[in-house]
Amino acid sequence: MKGRKFITAFLLIVILLFSNISCSHKITIEKEKPDVSLKTTQIERKETEKPDASSLKFSTLYNENLFTISCIFYLTGPDDEEILSDWENQLGKEVMKELKKNFPEDFKYFNNPLRKKIKEDLNKIDLKIFEKITSESKFRKYNSFSVKLGLMEDAIKISKDEFFNKYELIREFYEEAEIHDLYLKYEDDFEEILEEYKKTFPEVIKSIRDYLRLEEPEENEIIYAMNFLDINFGGYYSRSPDKIYIYSKFDLYYTVLAHEYIHTVTEPLLFTYENYKLFNKYKELMQLLRDKGMDRAYNTWTMIVDNSLTQSIAFRILFSDDEKKLNYKIRVNEKVGLILVKHFNEKLKEYEKKDIKFEDFLPEMLSTIDIEKEKEEFIRDNK
Repeated sequence: MKGRKFITAFLLIVILLFSNISCSHKITIEKEKPDVSLKTTQIERKETEKPDASSLKFSTLYNENLFTISCIFYLTGPDDEEILSDWENQLGKEVMKELKKNFPEDFKYFNNPLRKKIKEDLNKIDLKIFEKITSESKFRKYNSFSVKLGLMEDAIKISKDEFFNKYELIREFYEEAEIHDLYLKYEDDFEEILEEYKKTFPEVIKSIRDYLRLEEPEENEIIYAMNFLDINFGGYYSRSPDKIYIYSKFDLYYTVLAHEYIHTVTEPLLFTYENYKLFNKYKELMQLLRDKGMDRAYNTWTMIVDNSLTQSIAFRILFSDDEKKLNYKIRVNEKVGLILVKHFNEKLKEYEKKDIKFEDFLPEMLSTIDIEKEKEEFIRDNK
């Protein structure tokens, strides 16, 4: 029944590799809790200097707008089998085997009981409705990443009536496929999932702020929106004067949240004029990536540096007590173009032993890039 448009294979791999996902809901609840404590050795700081997680303003959103577009993204995207098959073709069987061994939670999402039940219900919709949604060009365009971002932002920022008035095709699908009934059927399950997020997210944020040695608590309200059914959606954040919006796929292990939140802290530091001058000196490395076709996910030098830094920080927080997993994450991220993750990881080891704020240490991380060494290692590893 599902003749779906196949999304760009490389981007799927990037999205999947950059986060760990698992399952938890009221049908079969897994009680395992992620460890969000800092796992690195750092200079001790006075307890009074540490941000207080209890002061964080945080909310999780899941409404009919989000549920409806998540259903559309799922129906117009590739099958799970296509995703897994292409993932193996791109990475190779040995790397795939290593991935399953080191990060088995990446694969639990595909067998999430709640997701499977919703998929079964969606597969029962009238064939005419399904053919309409898969043949209409506008519906297919909804599955591009940039369009998804706009839809998700509107889904949480405007009312249900405003949303469906703005997107007539989505309203037609909502009504014809009786999505309202499906939403009500699973509303309690989503509430249970989000309740776990509410309990853990403040500690995730606190761990990041502690690692970056930020002495003040987060002042902005953080609003989180989940695209539950769509494995192709990674993460994204946007800001208003007093709010940070984070959008992600189902992310029980909080890695997408961590990645996006780290961006909100590091980007204002990275993109100062002085720091920009420092890392832009090495932009000739971008040509190596282009020559190998490794610039498809991140196609500018600024994006490479930004995401190399963010990933390195996340890896130090999440995997520094497991050298094997840490090195594997570094290696895989280098393969998708983040050429500086190894350098930043090594510099962060130094940072963890110093009594210095991250903001003050960042210029050293940027000014000590050895361009000849990076070239040699890249050529050696990508023959």
